[in-house]
Amino acid sequence: MGFKYLLKDGIVVVAAVGLFGCGGDPVGPQWSGEIQALITDIPAPGSAFTGTMSANASVSVSTDSTTWVELGSASAVSVVLQSATDTTNVYGAKIITGDEYSYVRLSLSNAVVLVNSGSTFGNVTLVGDRNIILGGADSALVVDLMVAPFVVNDSTPAVLEFDLNSQAYINRAALLAGVVDDATGVGAVVVVVN
Repeated sequence: MGFKYLLKDGIVVVAAVGLFGCGGDPVGPQWSGEIQALITDIPAPGSAFTGTMSANASVSVSTDSTTWVELGSASAVSVVLQSATDTTNVYGAKIITGDEYSYVRLSLSNAVVLVNSGSTFGNVTLVGDRNIILGGADSALVVDLMVAPFVVNDSTPAVLEFDLNSQAYINRAALLAGVVDDATGVGAVVVVVN
């Protein structure tokens, strides 16, 4: 009989501990939210070249620049350069763990710019299309940017719009070299969070 009595008390104690464990702050993700990533290349005043940038693109976000949340696998993109109206979706809307994020990352691999024939650079007009590799010999750029903290939750979707600012590195020197180094490409890219 004593054994049953102790077992009963043990069950009551365990049940009581279980109930107390349910109170307080929940552990783990509390919510999720929607985020979208876009790439554009807004024209600069006086820019007189046209073309496209093709790459495999992926986007990640982070709260601390150490642990990154990937929005999805790399996807093939083609971005019209120096266009006020064209925007390229890296991904459609993605659902991620809700949080306050302060860092964004744009990764481009196999990145190549095709500059169209007829583009002008100073007093030189390009005859024939020309390819320029972005990111040096490995044709890859990884752009990490700190941004004003933004919240992703079920009522506040976020849109990341990366501007390639190609006018900062597509120039006569890049045409002659056929390549844009990592530092130059990375240093030009900016992002707006909406």
